[in-house]
Amino acid sequence: MSMGPAAPDGVVVNVRLAREFTPLEARVLHDVVERASPGTLVDVDFRAVRECHDVALLLLARDILQGRVHFSFQGMSLHQARLLGYLGARLESDLAPAPA
Repeated sequence: MSMGPAAPDGVVVNVRLAREFTPLEARVLHDVVERASPGTLVDVDFRAVRECHDVALLLLARDILQGRVHFSFQGMSLHQARLLGYLGARLESDLAPAPA
């Protein structure tokens, strides 16, 4: 997982995920969310992810539901978005995932 620079005052944080999204990567993402100012936009890029662990999506859903920051997603599969929805973290229409 690599993290792009945050804008001044924590307005935007870009997070680019690597080949696997595991619970460890979800924990790193959680730490990014915890350090971000409330209301920050966290843009998560799933385009390189080839293996996504369901438990990692559960941890991501927890952060989405916390509502401390706003999320946007790039390249999330339909399956991943559905699973987040089943976990209660339904994505808004403007955050809809790219087709699988």
